Amino acid sequence: MKLWAAVRSAPFHFAAYVITLACVVGFFLPRHLRAGQDQVNNSQFRVFKILCGTKGELRGAKYVMDDQRTVFHVPKDHEIVIAFEWQGTPGTHHAVGTWRSPDGKVALTSNFELNSDTTFYVGTWTLAIPADIAPGLWALEAQVDGKPAGNQIFQIVSDEPAGPPPPPSPAEIYQRAAPATIFVTSLDQNGEPITRGLGFFVGDGSVLTAFQAIDGASSLRLDFADGSFAKVTDVVN
Repeated sequence: MKLWAAVRSAPFHFAAYVITLACVVGFFLPRHLRAGQDQVNNSQFRVFKILCGTKGELRGAKYVMDDQRTVFHVPKDHEIVIAFEWQGTPGTHHAVGTWRSPDGKVALTSNFELNSDTTFYVGTWTLAIPADIAPGLWALEAQVDGKPAGNQIFQIVSDEPAGPPPPPSPAEIYQRAAPATIFVTSLDQNGEPITRGLGFFVGDGSVLTAFQAIDGASSLRLDFADGSFAKVTDVVN
């Protein structure tokens, strides 16, 4: 974090690896994700500009963002810089910056003192972007002397290709295999059952089963997963 005042300057810096999208769009966004709202408040500090990007610098009394944007891509982008320009009463003030993850939880908080003999203040925060940062809408909330002093929303987008799908669970394997599984009952000349085994569809009208399930049978009864059945006499080696 870097913090400057128009007359005095006091550099600060922090970089944090943060963890972990639930968000609502438009008017119903959570408080920490309401872009451009509540920027003018009852605080003695009034926000008149917020800059967001990947790099910038203080030029004269103002901060200039060289790559201004609010959408950042992982792993291409490595840090986020957010600069606030305030108008406030001269003197010493306590500032707090709170980073919130997409689920609204506090990921990091930074405290520092503002000092200036003028009414113009510039404060910047820099956040390192780890490869495993949670994608979604993030927010930086600023407070001065315990009162809201502006907030900035930005979006993290992951460009990493999706990994291979996880292996199916035993229940998923069963659900996939069950429709293709049938019971094979061997019948004697009188239609009485001899043995019973399992078979599997291997194509339209073809069933694969073990030889011992049909050995000595005059005919076969096939019971399907949907409750239907059929009698067959043809066997292919």
